[in-house]
Amino acid sequence: MRYLEKVRIPEQYYSKTKEALYTVGVLALGICLGAFSKFLDFRQAELPGVLMLIDRALDVHNFLGAFAPWIVLAVFISIKSSSPIRAGINVFVLFVGMVTSYYLYSNFVAGFFPKS
Repeated sequence: MRYLEKVRIPEQYYSKTKEALYTVGVLALGICLGAFSKFLDFRQAELPGVLMLIDRALDVHNFLGAFAPWIVLAVFISIKSSSPIRAGINVFVLFVGMVTSYYLYSNFVAGFFPKS
């Protein structure tokens, strides 16, 4: 593990419980963002009033469909992690939560599941 500290010196080590809670929070964030992204894709024409105004002004559904916002979020999570290994785990958990909730929403709420 010493060779990884040459990449970046950890700010401080947290207890295993605190790191696990942080990872669970990142998973919850990934699940929420994946479901919200699919919600905007699927229900774009039927959004509630305020959300429709925000979407028209900022084009949120197309912005979240791009690659860059997710990379910025992953970099932020990795910077805030206590070690390089925890950074990898947290970013992986974020993307697993996002992809899982996106496709579960597609299958069970939207009623379709693309296989190709």
